Amino acid sequence: MPPAPSSRPEPGDIPIETAIDRYLDSLSSDGSRTTMRPPLRAFAHHAREQGIDRVGGLEPATLREYGLTLRNRHTDGELQASTANTYFKYVRAFLSFCVRDE
Repeated sequence: MPPAPSSRPEPGDIPIETAIDRYLDSLSSDGSRTTMRPPLRAFAHHAREQGIDRVGGLEPATLREYGLTLRNRHTDGELQASTANTYFKYVRAFLSFCVRDE
C-alpha cells in the first residue's frame, strides 16, 4: 500500500510569504512581528524580482544581492546604516528559521 500523502509541502516548496508568516507566528512578541513584517516582505519582493518565489529557490546569492540593495538604499540616503544592518539581521534570522523548520 502506498504511503498516505503528506499534508505538508515538500521542504523548499513553501512560498516565501508563507514561510515568513510561519516565522512571524513563531515569535512570542507582537512588537517583533509588527517590526519585522515590512522588512521581511521587502525581502520576499526582492526575491520575486529575481524570479524566486519558493524557499527552496533561495541561494546565498539572493541574500548577497539583498545586502547590496540595502547598502544602496543607505548610500541613497533612504536608510540609516543601522537600519540596513537590522533589516539584514531580520532576514538572516528568518532564513535560519527556514533551515531549522526544513
